[in-house]
Amino acid sequence: FRSNLKSEVARRAADTNPEQAQQELQEISELTRLALAEVRSTVTRMRTPTFAGELQAARRALETRGITPHLPERLTSPGKHDTVFSWGLRELTTNVVRHSGAHNCWVSITGNRLQVTDDGCGFSSDISQNTGGGLAGLRERVEAAGGQLVLSRERGVSTALITMDSTAEETTQ
Repeated sequence: FRSNLKSEVARRAADTNPEQAQQELQEISELTRLALAEVRSTVTRMRTPTFAGELQAARRALETRGITPHLPERLTSPGKHDTVFSWGLRELTTNVVRHSGAHNCWVSITGNRLQVTDDGCGFSSDISQNTGGGLAGLRERVEAAGGQLVLSRERGVSTALITMDSTAEETTQ
């Protein structure tokens, strides 16, 4: 918006005040470079998310929806599992926000496990029958990375566990 106004000022000043027009064009160029850098940064984060960035995004999304987030206070870096856990956190919290009707969402992480738990309505579809995006797509990503996605529902609590080790025992909060 700002560059549009500046271009209008530069157009009007081109004949009467060439120095002002030149200054406005220089500022437009700087604004354009800054906007392009921001877009590139956003696209890079979308293509290869970081766990720290996804944790911040999860907090914002959950709070915006009125769901109380219970996230790790100190970030335990997922290390070699950063990418798969980042995608997992994004998809699982999106699922909680869009479908669960939850009041609370808990996220816990260890070196080889990411667990997202909520007190919502549970999983609405069999992901083995669902191909493409969502939980089915996440399962494919996790399995391609050598892990497992385990979904469970017990005592009014839904849990999604991504485990990158050989055991997929359910962990507790």
